[in-house]
Amino acid sequence: MTVLLAILKVIGMILLVFLGLLVFVCAAVLFIPVRYSVSCIADGSVSLGFTASWCLRVVKLQKGMSEQEVQLSLFGWKIGKKKKRKKTKKKEKEKDESGPGAPGNLEDSDDLDSTAGHSGKREDTGHQKTGKKKKTHKKSFSFEGISSIISFIRDDDNKQGIQKIKKELFFLFRYLKPSYVRGHVIFGTGDPCTTGWALGMISLIPAAYTEGVRIVPDFSEKELDAEIHAKGKVHLFYFLRMLFRGYMDADMKALISNVFNFV
Repeated sequence: MTVLLAILKVIGMILLVFLGLLVFVCAAVLFIPVRYSVSCIADGSVSLGFTASWCLRVVKLQKGMSEQEVQLSLFGWKIGKKKKRKKTKKKEKEKDESGPGAPGNLEDSDDLDSTAGHSGKREDTGHQKTGKKKKTHKKSFSFEGISSIISFIRDDDNKQGIQKIKKELFFLFRYLKPSYVRGHVIFGTGDPCTTGWALGMISLIPAAYTEGVRIVPDFSEKELDAEIHAKGKVHLFYFLRMLFRGYMDADMKALISNVFNFV
């Protein structure tokens, strides 16, 4: 009996340790923020870079200003980049060895050229046929879909749900707003009229009035010179609470069910 009790005690302690680790991981995922930073530079060409990290950069997602691929790193180790380079190098070597200019593939290249002409003709005929089909399937525009959407929005059963969803989206955008924004934007369209119109449209955006951002219009020349850096953080707990609040609200649930029935 004593041996059985000792075994059960050890098993219980192991289960408690696993349960504690599970609770710790769930709490960390929900309450430890995800920090992000975005940088944008426009000087003839637009380049964008961003980083998103979690838990002291244990998990990090980043893209450099001069890079096109998004890189994921875990505990400082980069994932999935070296393998891609090796694969591309192997493919380039195989192409060079099995290309039409290789010594053993001269006859094959002639055969390919002869078959390419026939396949090109077939492709041209296929494109002509598909073009004819596209011309026959033209449809006239109707306002029935737009009128049905407008009537759905104006319905009294959906107004309260739409208003609550608008509030949730407003609070979401306010929550996602970065806490640090610095930069400048110098722009000009070459026409003073269109530059003033664009400046008026930009003035309607609240982000244009944030501290540290300068917006300078150029009414004489066509120009675009911008450099913006922004930082912020988000918690997963906020999105979980928002979903739970929407699930418990009767008006939003009714609106979602009506949307599915409408579609």
